[in-house]
Amino acid sequence: MIAFCFMTSMNAMAADVITVGYLKYKLNGNEATVSGYDKDNLPADVTIPDEITYNGLKFTVTAIGENAFGNEFGGCSTIKTLKASKNIKKVGTSVTEDSSFENCKNLETASLPGVEYIYRKSFRGCKKLRYIELGNNLKYIDEEAFLGCSSLEYIVIPPTLTGAYHYCFYDCSSLQTIISLGDDCKVKPGYGGVPSSTKLYYVKDLVSWTSNSFTYTGKRPTPTCQTDLPAGFKLKQEIKLPTLEKNVGDYTVTVKATFANDDMSFDADIPYTYHITPVTLTARVKDAQRVYGDKDPKFESTYSGFVNGETESVIKSHGSYSTSAYSGSNVGTYSIRQSGASATNYTFKYEDGTLTVNKAPLTMTAADKTMTYGSKVPTLNATYTGLKNNESQPAWNTRPEFSTKATSTSKVGKYAITISGADAKNYNLTVSNGTLTIEKASLEIRADNKTKQYKDSNPELTYTCVGFVNGENTSALTTKPTVKTTATTNSAAGNYPIEISGAKSGNYAFTYKKGQLTINKRKLTVSTDDYTRAYGEENPTFQLHYDGFADGENASVLVKKPKATTSATKTSNVGTYTITIGSGVAENYDFNYKSGKLTIEKAYQTLTWNQDLSDVKQYDQVELTAKASSGLDVKYTIEGDNICSITKIGKKQYLDCKGIGEVVIIATQDGDRNYWQSTKVYKTVNISSPSGIQEIKSDLDKDVRIYDVNGNRIPALRKGINIIKYPDGRTRKISVK
Repeated sequence: MIAFCFMTSMNAMAADVITVGYLKYKLNGNEATVSGYDKDNLPADVTIPDEITYNGLKFTVTAIGENAFGNEFGGCSTIKTLKASKNIKKVGTSVTEDSSFENCKNLETASLPGVEYIYRKSFRGCKKLRYIELGNNLKYIDEEAFLGCSSLEYIVIPPTLTGAYHYCFYDCSSLQTIISLGDDCKVKPGYGGVPSSTKLYYVKDLVSWTSNSFTYTGKRPTPTCQTDLPAGFKLKQEIKLPTLEKNVGDYTVTVKATFANDDMSFDADIPYTYHITPVTLTARVKDAQRVYGDKDPKFESTYSGFVNGETESVIKSHGSYSTSAYSGSNVGTYSIRQSGASATNYTFKYEDGTLTVNKAPLTMTAADKTMTYGSKVPTLNATYTGLKNNESQPAWNTRPEFSTKATSTSKVGKYAITISGADAKNYNLTVSNGTLTIEKASLEIRADNKTKQYKDSNPELTYTCVGFVNGENTSALTTKPTVKTTATTNSAAGNYPIEISGAKSGNYAFTYKKGQLTINKRKLTVSTDDYTRAYGEENPTFQLHYDGFADGENASVLVKKPKATTSATKTSNVGTYTITIGSGVAENYDFNYKSGKLTIEKAYQTLTWNQDLSDVKQYDQVELTAKASSGLDVKYTIEGDNICSITKIGKKQYLDCKGIGEVVIIATQDGDRNYWQSTKVYKTVNISSPSGIQEIKSDLDKDVRIYDVNGNRIPALRKGINIIKYPDGRTRKISVK
């Protein structure tokens, strides 16, 4: 409730104009804006306080509102001087209709140390306004802010000003001087209505110095200054420089100065920039020397030109040294250059030194060589002790010459290698001889390979030499080699070594390579005769024949005798089959097999028919039983009247008798690929009248039909097979004897 009442009170105050002392205020929150004055109590010298108290509450005064003292038709004539606190940030509160002091015809001076914005027409028409203090917070001067201030002679513009509107100083006819405290003034002659005759001063230019550049002496510089001030202004007190630096460099110091005239004074920070240049030292590089291939020594310099009693201790870095010489540079002289040295307060002038590269010691020894008897003399060269820079040999003024008395025909032994005429660019040479050793040439003696057949005499054993040089042959051997083998005439087939050894020679070293005597097996031809048999017979015994045994040997010397076989069996079809010979094993013979032939021809067959056919009756059906020796089916044919026929049921054949009379039955077998046709067998058969015909009895008395085996309907049962067919479709077979 308290807070609510307080806020309500504050809102009410914000809407009301209050009077405190001789000024009127508009309240907004905890701030107050000067909005007018008490005409009866307003003094000539007006002071606007930092804050006011109203109803026990304090309010900070932050602005002077529009028309607070002025008006387009006439401003306050009482006010002559104005002093505002640093809390006043704005003169005027609107960019459209602000006339805070417009036409205040008696206003002469104004102090606004904290002001940031001076809005439109704020001081327009203040014809007696001679000067105004703007402070160091001002950011913007609006349109016609000082228009018609014809008594305004000078104005000090703070460095914070970022903008000024056109015509802000229009018709300020007495304005002679503008002093800018910054480096870029936004209010200039010819701009904003400022008369072009107005003189603009930058505070940094109000003081000038006798010198800004010094050469290092080890002592601090002491320049003097002089001023160039606007009319009516002077230094309030003598300018004192702070303590200056003595070392080389660029420096800026701030000099405090206070300028004043009869009306006001203002403080300014005057920058003083000065430069101290270094003194030149002469650096003389000391001469140095080294031998070829070594690293450069440490280079040094002597220095001259120090001031103020200083020594080399002031040198921070001797920089770097360079020379065109490197470890591989030839003997000679090279410049040594220095650069990059640094010292406090000094620069350097360099004078080169000289590096002398001397010859290095080097031992040169003719390299020992070896060669074999009869070969070319190898390339002669040297080994070195003391070479630099990973060299394989030195650079030469005169190249060395190598020589030896040995040639490709020289005998085995040792020969001197000498060096002459060598002169190296970068080395002092010490020369030593070497040795060429001639070693025996390698001679390979190979026993020649030989072959023979089992039971033959050994061939002559020979050898071949590989490696003779200088056109030599076996005559160069002081002792010929011995060649032998363990094989004899009776040795079994196989491989036997041929040994060789025992050769001698002064210029050859021997290696021996064994030979081989190969005893090959003899050829043994195994053959058989051609054979013939009939189909169904057993194969005959196949006889073997041998051709090629040596020295009276026979099949008994075979490890395993060959066998003659054929693929034909007792049941093989008629045709020709190969008789193959194989499976023989012999230690000293290779088999040459010659195959034979087995011819199988067709076999003869016979018929056997011992059947009794003497009692055959009409309507009989008699199985025929003739047999062929081949087992093939028998064929039956009938000659005579057509009173019977041959019926085949399954694998059986029957004589089916239909009538009465005499017929001849012929039995034959036609043969096939393995059998010839058989001879014919004849049987005469008398078919007589049937007997024993039965009447239909029992259940056969019904309305049935009777058929023979050939499907012929008969009136009554007959001897043999009868087929009964009932009216309902059932059938029945009856055999009658």
